[in-house]
Amino acid sequence: MRILGIHIYGYGKLENYRLDNLQNMVVLYGENEAGKSTIMSFIHSILFGFPTKQQAELRYEPKLGSKYGGQLIVQFPNIGKVVIERVKGKAVGDVSVVLEDGTRGTEELLKELLNGIDKVLYQSIFSFNLHGLQNVHHMKKEDLGKYLFSTGAVGTDQLFIVENQLQKELDTQFKPNGRKPYINQQLIELKKLQGELLKAEQQNDRYWILIEEKERLEYKIAEEQKYDKQLQKDIDKLRQWTHFLPYYEEKLVLEEELAGYDQIFFPSAGLERLDQLNELKNACERQIHILQERMSNTREQIEQIQLNEQLIAKELDVTTSIESLPVYERLRQEEGHLIIQVRHLTEELDVLKEKLNLKIEDDKISNVDTSVFMEEKTAKAQAQQNRLKEEKQTLDRQFQIEQRALTAIEEQLESLKKSILTETERQKLQEKITGWKSSYQLEEIERRILFLQNSQKVELQQQKHLKQQTFIQMAALSLLFSLLIGWGIVNKEWFLVIASLIGSGFILFSKLKKPLNTSIRHLEKEISETYAKKEQLLSMSTANGSHELSAFEEMYSKDQMLREQLYVLEMKWEQQNTQYENVIEGYEKWEKEAIEHEEKIIQLGHQLSIPKNIALTNLHDAFQLIDKYKTVLRTKKNHEERLETIQTEASKIVSQLEELQQMFMITIPVSLQETASLLRNMLKEEYEKRVQHKEQETKLKELKEEWNELYIQQMQLEKEIGELFKLANVENEEEFYELGQKSERKKQLEERLIQIQKSLYTSPFGEKDHKEIQSKPDIAGTILELEEQMTEKEHTIHTYQEKLAKIQYEINLLEEGGTYGQLLHTFNQKKFELNEDVKKWAKLAIAKTLLSETVDRYKKERLPQMLKKAEEYLQFLTGGKYIHIHSSDEGNGFLIERKDHVFFQANELSQATSEQVYVSIRLALATTLYKSYTFPFMIDDSFVNFDEGRTEKVMELLKELAPQQVWFFTCHQHLLTHFSKEQVISLSTSSYTVM
Repeated sequence: MRILGIHIYGYGKLENYRLDNLQNMVVLYGENEAGKSTIMSFIHSILFGFPTKQQAELRYEPKLGSKYGGQLIVQFPNIGKVVIERVKGKAVGDVSVVLEDGTRGTEELLKELLNGIDKVLYQSIFSFNLHGLQNVHHMKKEDLGKYLFSTGAVGTDQLFIVENQLQKELDTQFKPNGRKPYINQQLIELKKLQGELLKAEQQNDRYWILIEEKERLEYKIAEEQKYDKQLQKDIDKLRQWTHFLPYYEEKLVLEEELAGYDQIFFPSAGLERLDQLNELKNACERQIHILQERMSNTREQIEQIQLNEQLIAKELDVTTSIESLPVYERLRQEEGHLIIQVRHLTEELDVLKEKLNLKIEDDKISNVDTSVFMEEKTAKAQAQQNRLKEEKQTLDRQFQIEQRALTAIEEQLESLKKSILTETERQKLQEKITGWKSSYQLEEIERRILFLQNSQKVELQQQKHLKQQTFIQMAALSLLFSLLIGWGIVNKEWFLVIASLIGSGFILFSKLKKPLNTSIRHLEKEISETYAKKEQLLSMSTANGSHELSAFEEMYSKDQMLREQLYVLEMKWEQQNTQYENVIEGYEKWEKEAIEHEEKIIQLGHQLSIPKNIALTNLHDAFQLIDKYKTVLRTKKNHEERLETIQTEASKIVSQLEELQQMFMITIPVSLQETASLLRNMLKEEYEKRVQHKEQETKLKELKEEWNELYIQQMQLEKEIGELFKLANVENEEEFYELGQKSERKKQLEERLIQIQKSLYTSPFGEKDHKEIQSKPDIAGTILELEEQMTEKEHTIHTYQEKLAKIQYEINLLEEGGTYGQLLHTFNQKKFELNEDVKKWAKLAIAKTLLSETVDRYKKERLPQMLKKAEEYLQFLTGGKYIHIHSSDEGNGFLIERKDHVFFQANELSQATSEQVYVSIRLALATTLYKSYTFPFMIDDSFVNFDEGRTEKVMELLKELAPQQVWFFTCHQHLLTHFSKEQVISLSTSSYTVM
């Protein structure tokens, strides 16, 4: 991709600026605030969109009301010139894209052209400034290597920032030996609550009795309140009926009147449609009469024109003969040229025969297969011959390397196996250690048994309380679903009935299936296992001394370390042995491929009629000579055939002109040119008369077509009128209009009925409710009776609430000092909060692990390619002083190797050298891992801290980045000496065009 020109309508302080004919190297020079950063931001905005108002980036909107935006003219490979225009519009602006072939598009086409690259990725890879180099200078020494590695991975320091943020967040939440982190504090508080919970266990009996009485009263109150609400619903229902009764009565009257119009059917908008059809029919009849008069006048004009039919019949022959004169002259010239070419081709064939040195006739050579497929076969065969030789040399080197490495690992394995303990010795040592430790674990196990027994009592009490609550909830839900099923059946709401049945089934299933008390079973199992462990430790207890334990543990630890080393070494041996066997398999595969390839070359030589010795050495060269011979021979035959064709065509032209001369001319012309001129004039006069004749015939034909269309239209209108009468089942217009008036009345009745139905749509009553309420003669008396029942229920609820308040008071007295239930709730709540915080900590830890694994995969797969190119750039920039960049195995940094093979960490380099490393990595990243994206580089005053030598080197490097375009922005005049005048654009002069 290359930017050929830019046109700024309005962006910042720049208005109507244009830069044209831009080179591969574009140097924009200007003092501070001359507009360099504005142009750089403009290019980013046109390609990727204007910054939104929510972003911190400057928008550069014009202050004087100019049009916001502009266009870029960009050259894309395999596409051509593309004009990209973006102006003020939606959040990121309205963009239009025009390709060289005229294709137009918007944002989707632009993204396709940019291969999905967004603004952030472009600025990270292809655009950098002094800020990036200053980061190298201001970075802490221990973090400099990680910063450079992050730059090499994604073009910015994002990996470095994210890794530090994750580690900082992990440390603030938990440390293995810390006290201040949040999770550490939660663990301390949870341990304290566990002690208080054991002390409060004995004060729990009275508390649970009061809780049971409280729940019983709450259930009775809920039942009374539910019945009270139902009474209120019945009262509201009767009062609503008095509002909807007039609508029900009017609905019955309308339905009765509409029953008299059931047999009436009238087409939709029938009267309007009939009026429109009559108007269209009258208009057609008037136009038909006008067309008949115009057709009669046109026929008279056609009869007055007289044509020379014989000349018209020979029109094609005359025209062809006249136009063939230039052809005749060219044929005579081509005839002389072909005679010379045939002579030269004969000489060239003689030379090729001498080079081939094959005794083959021309006919046999013509039959040799020299197709594109055969050419590809010979070229591939020659290339494969060279590749097989290189593979043989590579296999020899790999065999020696892998064999030496495998022998070294086997020697280490033999030595290590002699140093480890046998399985019998190791088992005896482990039993001695376990026996000594058992006496110190008995006390801890006894405390654990006591704690588990207390927890079991608490879980049993909670299970009893939970069963009582579950019974109350199931009873309430069963009653609710029964009411919903009844209401749904009455109102025919079948979806509600099905949903309620499913809910009732779930409650029945939950009631029949006894819940498993997994917590109590788990405690019982753990108590049993702890007792068993206690008995085992009692049986294994010994009286060994502490000094013996220390010696045994040291021996066991040493043996364990040796076993781990042996395991790692065995894994290495397996890997190395696999690599060795792969080399052996490579030899076998190479030998088989070489034999097959030799047979293939001999077969190709036989197909080309080439001897075996030539085929094995110069197969493709011989093919090219044969192909060239066939091409020259074929060209010669084509020229000879063309020469014969030319002579025949020239003779035909002369004969045709002489025949036309005798047929139409009185005087005999002197030359062929004079004959053609006379015939042209005669044909021109006849042609003008024929054009007039044809125009009149065309006009008559058009009039006939127009008359036919109008006639068809008239018939169609009459047919539509008849169909309209047929739909209404009438014979004439009078009956049709009478039926239309009845239809209007029916429509008015239906509209009023729809309005009433809309009013009744909000009614909660169905047909069953209608009959039920009408059966009650005294609705007002029924309402009064229901209100008296509500008063009695409210008195009963008040009595229950007074008793509940007294019990609640006693419960509050027990809970003021912190009862067992409150402590248990607090303990479980804190435990739940700890689990949630641990889950959050685990997510961060997994994220940090995934980031590390991604970095490791990058180091293995993509980093070597990038580092190789970065080393080339660094060697060039430092004049060969630093030759290699190695990735560090201990972290995410780099080691820089000097030419004397001394290694330096990034923080040990000077500021200027660190900046050179940064520049090398940034350019290598773009030219290797992102080499398929040939975007322009944007560099903004990034080398002002370099001395003269370093500056000259980096400028030479930028010039060698071709064919990629480079935009270099600077305010330092001394840097301009490194570029030609054509490459430099000064913003303080008229280098750009003001429109």
